[in-house]
Amino acid sequence: MRCIQIPLSLAEASALVRNAGEEYMLDNIDVIECWHPRNDVGTADHYTAFALKHGLLMTSGSNCHQKLILLGSIDIPDFVAKQFTG
Repeated sequence: MRCIQIPLSLAEASALVRNAGEEYMLDNIDVIECWHPRNDVGTADHYTAFALKHGLLMTSGSNCHQKLILLGSIDIPDFVAKQFTG
């Protein structure tokens, strides 16, 4: 077993995630952010298909770290809300 020294640099944390493998990662995540202002339609479709394939909840970001995005200005498919209402 490898001992991981904390804190990790961004590069070290990224390498751990990239090398963990899909199955391990899927055991540890519940939600994927599919819609983001920087994502084009193809990227959003890719993330949506991945989430549906693996039974993950799909969201859009609720905050903004770069340019101002008005809440409600990103188009999200209607089926997304149904995940939370049953």
